[in-house]
Amino acid sequence: MGEITNKQLSLVEWLSRVNYKNINELRVEDDSKRERLEVLSKIIDINFDKQDKFSALDFFNSSTSEIKDYISKNVSVPCSFRLVSNDPSLPKLRVRGKSLLDNIVWLKQQTVDFSKYELHIGPHVDPVFSTIFIINSSGIQGEIIKGAHNELTQG
Repeated sequence: MGEITNKQLSLVEWLSRVNYKNINELRVEDDSKRERLEVLSKIIDINFDKQDKFSALDFFNSSTSEIKDYISKNVSVPCSFRLVSNDPSLPKLRVRGKSLLDNIVWLKQQTVDFSKYELHIGPHVDPVFSTIFIINSSGIQGEIIKGAHNELTQG
C-alpha cells in the first residue's frame, strides 16, 4: 500500500512520481505561468497572484537593504513562499498561508543550495470563486466555481 501523507501533491509532483517522460518541460511551463499571466493581464485586465521575486540566497541572508525593508514592512502579512530553480530537474518548494515571519522560519529549515533558487513571495488569498482556462489557437475555454482553485486542478 502507498504512503499516506497530509501533503496534497501538485500536478507536477504527482507526474514526477509516476515518471512522466516530459517532466522537465512541464516544470518549465509550470514555473513560467505567472509571466504569461502578466502578459495576459495587460490584454484583458485580469488580476492574478503577482509575485515579489528575490534571489533566494540574498533573502536567506537578508543581505540587501531592499530585502530588510521588505521584511520589516511585511513581517506579519500572510503570504506564500515558492523556491523556484532555473534548473527544471530541481524541485519547487513551497509553503503558503502563514505570515512572512513564519515562512522565513520555514525557509531557514530548507536544505537546498539557495544559490540555485529564486524566491517568489505571493499574496495569501481567501478565494470566493476560482477559475481555470485554456487559451490556444482555437480560442479560450474555461470553468469557474465557488471555492478554491485546487477543486479544479486536483479534484
